Amino acid sequence: MKTFFLIFAVSFTLGAMPAPFTVVLDPGTGREPALLQESLACTELLRQALEDTFPEVRIVLSRTSAIAPDINQAASFSNRLHADLHVAFNFAITKEESRYVQLYTCGQKAHMTPGKHPKSNLTFIPFGKAYTKEINRSQHLAHHLVSALKATSSLSCNEPHVLPLKALQGVLAPSFLIELPLTKPHDWRSYFSALHEGLKAVIQEQLKEQE
Repeated sequence: MKTFFLIFAVSFTLGAMPAPFTVVLDPGTGREPALLQESLACTELLRQALEDTFPEVRIVLSRTSAIAPDINQAASFSNRLHADLHVAFNFAITKEESRYVQLYTCGQKAHMTPGKHPKSNLTFIPFGKAYTKEINRSQHLAHHLVSALKATSSLSCNEPHVLPLKALQGVLAPSFLIELPLTKPHDWRSYFSALHEGLKAVIQEQLKEQE
């Protein structure tokens, strides 16, 4: 009988504990195998660096394989974890040598051809009811990241664009997408320090909001 009550008490306590502040880093899908692998390497290093900075924060990747997932799975995964922040990445090969970062947020208008419902049941929220929940907060955090990048690095960074992004439309948490133009797949390393500092500032801003 004592054992039963002890198990019940422990289970009740664990159930009552608040979920940790959660950040989902989405390496993106992409089309080239080399970019899939490099985006995964970049976000994994960011995860480790941010965990060192915020040991109380749960930082997770939406995928841990270089195989391209269905575009909807990252949103579904993020929603299942009740993420507090969702950051997607897009690596794009370019012939230009200039180093810049482009930010995107999702606007009121949905993508004309939303993706199919994921086959696995991962608490997926329909596109029309998900991304609109945190549009204002998403735009605020994207602007905050731009300001942080300009203050802590020499990178060129334009103000966030608002687009009907399919990659973010299923996400319930505040979210934005970071696009890095690369002349070679591994060139993301030249952005890493600035991205780390910028995301630190964004997480601090979001933590402050939830205090």
